[in-house]
Amino acid sequence: MKIMLFNLLSILLIQGLISESLHAKKMDSSYLESSMTLEINEEVKGRVHDLTPYLLPRDHYLRSILDTIFSNPAALKNKKSFSRARFTTIALRKKKGSLRVARHPSAPGYLFKLYLKNETEKSSDEVEQALIQRCVMAKRVGDLIRQQGIRHITVPEKWLYEVQGQTKSHERTFVLVVRDMQLFQYKGSVKAWKKVATEEHLHELYAILSRGHTSIALAQNIPYTKSNTFSCIDTEFAERNFRLTRAKRYFSKRMKKYWMKLIVDHKFKKKNRKKIEKK
Repeated sequence: MKIMLFNLLSILLIQGLISESLHAKKMDSSYLESSMTLEINEEVKGRVHDLTPYLLPRDHYLRSILDTIFSNPAALKNKKSFSRARFTTIALRKKKGSLRVARHPSAPGYLFKLYLKNETEKSSDEVEQALIQRCVMAKRVGDLIRQQGIRHITVPEKWLYEVQGQTKSHERTFVLVVRDMQLFQYKGSVKAWKKVATEEHLHELYAILSRGHTSIALAQNIPYTKSNTFSCIDTEFAERNFRLTRAKRYFSKRMKKYWMKLIVDHKFKKKNRKKIEKK
């Protein structure tokens, strides 16, 4: 009986995939990600009253360095003042409200995500929420990784640093401090997901994606690192319902089959649990 149910589920899953390929839009991963509206986690939407878990610890060695860098609050005024403060921009994401990703020579091993005053239309509250969201979700993924004993997938530590001395007393200005995970470029990550990923990697990935964390654009948002792990760098969104079948395009032929088996097995187990609960 179990075998018959398993086969039936497999057939339904395959039919769903065929229907999807015939009727859905052909989307690349960038379209999939950009087309999703930003969902703010309820904890963030209601404003996190205690930011302590997400603030850069007072005894962290970076704090004194950042205090010095931002002793002139005009560092975030515009591109020119930002450059004068010795930041080097490595990415500017205009679709995300002109979010800048930058490095600083005084803080090797870390990246900074921030908004310049003259480049974003976001209010200070919106900027604060967007950065807090990344910290909240990074912590959740990190907690899950520890609870599940996940070894092959990591998440960078993320903290908020509040820039002092702003001209408007009611506004708070934050910079997101992110540990640099030493990522491979896109092509290297595509190759790693195809060549490096094993059954154990896929089990760990399923544990993360099935709970709605991070992203199914694996090469961009869970890239390969020089520490031989994959890293969940995208913690921008609250938990979402993914079409998990879409992730298989990154895997080898053998791992594609294994990924589909994982999905079917978990659906079968979930269905059985519901039956037991009804009895």
